[in-house]
Amino acid sequence: MTNYIAFLSLLLATTINFISSAQTKLPIQTKSQEDRVFGEGDRILTIGAIGTTTKFERSLIKPSITFDYGLKKTNGILSIGFYANYASYFNQKIILSAGLINESFYQEDIAGGLRLGFHYVCVHKKLDLYGGLGIGVNNSHASEYSLKKIDDRGNISDLVTIPEDNLTTLQFTPLFGFRSYLSRKMSLNLEAAESYFSMGLGVKF
Repeated sequence: MTNYIAFLSLLLATTINFISSAQTKLPIQTKSQEDRVFGEGDRILTIGAIGTTTKFERSLIKPSITFDYGLKKTNGILSIGFYANYASYFNQKIILSAGLINESFYQEDIAGGLRLGFHYVCVHKKLDLYGGLGIGVNNSHASEYSLKKIDDRGNISDLVTIPEDNLTTLQFTPLFGFRSYLSRKMSLNLEAAESYFSMGLGVKF
């Protein structure tokens, strides 16, 4: 966990330094700051749920939280923020093929990192279209489980034991989505990436 926090801190500092040096070189957009639903200095906190799949392709819904900040001197074009999501669940016992059974096992996933966003200058004043990139880490812990074999008489025996596993991976996730504002402060957020689809409610402050 210490290495995880240190990595995110270094990534955040590097990203902020890079974007700060590039902000003054961005072109000025024709749409004014007042006309944009998402502008520089805006902060949006979104709480929602992510739909994804488990190790054995079963559907899973896990709670998520994201935060986005409109960078200054970009007229609301660029944003930076963070994301985090968590899930703990049991993979139920399944029959992989004739005579083979995969025992149920416990799994826990936690992911988090930075979000970089590019916001399209939309004509519709209540719509914020954006694309971006998530850069972070995912830690997955799975308990020990067994792969069992059933013979013709129905006798069950252990074929192989899969040891407890703890895996941390670096993730680069292209994403796109939109926010539809229900009021000046509240929005409905839909977002999609290669490995997930999410829906949430956002608050601008």
